[in-house]
Amino acid sequence: MITKIIKDLKGNKIQLPIWLGQALSNIPYSNRPIVGKIYKQRLQEIHTYEQSSSEQRQAFIFSRMRAIVEYAIKNIPFYQSYYEQQNFHLEDLQCYDDIKKIPIIDKHILLEYTLQERSNEKEPKFLVNTGGSSGYTLTFYAQPSSIGNEWAHIHTMWGKIGFKPSDLKLYIAGRSVVKGGVDYEFARHTLSLDMYRPFEE
Repeated sequence: MITKIIKDLKGNKIQLPIWLGQALSNIPYSNRPIVGKIYKQRLQEIHTYEQSSSEQRQAFIFSRMRAIVEYAIKNIPFYQSYYEQQNFHLEDLQCYDDIKKIPIIDKHILLEYTLQERSNEKEPKFLVNTGGSSGYTLTFYAQPSSIGNEWAHIHTMWGKIGFKPSDLKLYIAGRSVVKGGVDYEFARHTLSLDMYRPFEE
């Protein structure tokens, strides 16, 4: 149910007028359904990180990276296979400097494996894809929690130059399906501009 709602929101299938979207944009992200809990948690972690010493930051990064690698090896066939091919094992991660031992993975490598091989099929998820600006589109799954996680980091970065989450955004990207040239997406409180249209339009 949640993944269908998110898919509809991302596909802009749920339409609201801009005046109502503006009113809803004043609801703090930490109080919003689906994204609120993880958003609040990430903001707290970001705040703690910014107050930490260099050693504490390294310890935080290392613990997170090691947990991600461990999860990938245990739950996703691609990582089990690819890391084994690269002679990389979880035991190789013992300290912060060991992070550079993790094999780098690019889109071309991922395209050699099926979506099922590079996914955890058990987790709640929805299908997304990269824009294809490199000439290749990569389909992958995202979890509902990824939205709150992403926006906590984006809002923190943009907040340093005065942005507020309730501010209306203009999104210019390679989207040829924008209705009428400009489309309002209330889920992101964003005006999307179809860059394929002539500038005069």
